[in-house]
Amino acid sequence: KKYIDFNNRKSEIDKTGVKKLSALQNEIAADDKQAIDEKKKRAEEAAKAAEELNNKLQDALVNAMREGKDKELAALKLSHERELKEIKGNGEKQMQVRGALTQKYLADIAKIEQQYNEEAVQKEADRQARILQLRIDTAVKGSDQELKFRLDQLTAQRNQELENEELTEYEKSLIRAKYAAQENDFIKQHEEEKRAKKQEALQAEADDLAARNEAALNQLQIDGEST
Repeated sequence: KKYIDFNNRKSEIDKTGVKKLSALQNEIAADDKQAIDEKKKRAEEAAKAAEELNNKLQDALVNAMREGKDKELAALKLSHERELKEIKGNGEKQMQVRGALTQKYLADIAKIEQQYNEEAVQKEADRQARILQLRIDTAVKGSDQELKFRLDQLTAQRNQELENEELTEYEKSLIRAKYAAQENDFIKQHEEEKRAKKQEALQAEADDLAARNEAALNQLQIDGEST
């Protein structure tokens, strides 16, 4: 009986010890989890702060760039990268969203490139137009050189109008006809001015000859009277 009581008492003690040990282990585990969670929280806060600082530095670098295509492309790339970072996971839906964002990004790049290419073309066309106008202004009025420069100017203006991709073939034919008529008018006017100048030169020469003949006759009369 004493043996049985001893065993029962021992069993109770063992159970109590196990409970205490288990409680102690749970307490330790809880403390460890709290410490791990705290470390994880601090790490996440540090990572977030580092990312915010990095974003501010990147924004500052882009803002410091000279206005133009490169700055717009850099800002667009930065925005695209941040959008992609916001998407968590690699499921089918997330992959589709990433694909759609990338397609939009590429389309926006193409739009910016086209815009600046068109501006560059227009800028060069304006520069050439100014050069042609200066050549016309400095050429001798009514000269063949002036006519050439005016015809070159019309050709440049015609070609610029024909570059419009929305024009129909009929509209293009009207544009060609318009400039052909203007070219003919310039040529006709130039030829008329040349004939007028030639006529003026011949008339001036005839007037000069007549004046010299009249002076000679007058001199003969004077000489005759003096004799």
